[in-house]
Amino acid sequence: MIRSILVPLDGSAFGAQALPTAAAIARREHAALRLVCVHVPTAILPFAGATPVEADAERHLRADADVRLERIARSVAHDYGVPVTHALLDGPVVETIDRYARDMGTDLIAMTTHGRSGLRRAWLGSVADGVVRRTRLPVLLIRPRRRPSRRLRLAAFRRVLLPLDGSALSERAIPAAVAIAGPVDAEFLLLRVVPPLSVPKPWVAEYAVYLEPSDVAQRLEAAEAYLDRIAGRLRDDGISTATRAIAHGQPALAILDEAERAGVDLVAMATHGRGGVARMVLGSVADTVRRRAPAPLLLVRPES
Repeated sequence: MIRSILVPLDGSAFGAQALPTAAAIARREHAALRLVCVHVPTAILPFAGATPVEADAERHLRADADVRLERIARSVAHDYGVPVTHALLDGPVVETIDRYARDMGTDLIAMTTHGRSGLRRAWLGSVADGVVRRTRLPVLLIRPRRRPSRRLRLAAFRRVLLPLDGSALSERAIPAAVAIAGPVDAEFLLLRVVPPLSVPKPWVAEYAVYLEPSDVAQRLEAAEAYLDRIAGRLRDDGISTATRAIAHGQPALAILDEAERAGVDLVAMATHGRGGVARMVLGSVADTVRRRAPAPLLLVRPES
């Protein structure tokens, strides 16, 4: 269940593109929306270390940011009919967002992967990386576009890709994905990647493994049976589910290829799954998918 969604903003149009999606989810789930902006003084921006802090100017900039944030909160509350609060914070950006999210009992952080261009008061792009690595909360990452799709604005995630590696940790992304996409309208595609035998040496990822051909067939059969078990539980809850097991030397590329092939609206995965070089390691895989996913990405960092 999602009761509270936090959306970090940096004052840019690109940074605000997560707002419609987050608000649509909040409306569907009857959740509260929290908007937050972390004020970054000019003197500590990149390449601005020699710029002195002018107290009056900083106060005006901070006050303007607070007014903009309040205006956005009122607009979203009116347009979507959801409770919206806002906060202008100070401190290290990533740590401040994470601490505020935990203090406020947030269930989901929704943010874009890039914010303002240029150097002036820009932070949202790099902050997305930091938040994903630091927080224990689910994070919905949205890549900003010149023209966001209507489905994205409405949070209409009709087809959701769920990569699993056979571990209980990887399966912990499922409840969050169902909550965000909605159990009624979405179809969930469960994917399991089995590394094959002969992969050209220059392309072997550190988490790939060599298997005998007969073993690949057995692993694929076991992967299909595993996915069928997970799918069966979801179908018992009335959730439309499909499965796909494939042999591929690089799990991250397999996930990206499948996302393109299936035309998914959302990819949802755990940031850590099985350990060891003999199996798919979702920590490194998730990092590659995060940088190249063609659709919004939900990352869940499970407690081990």
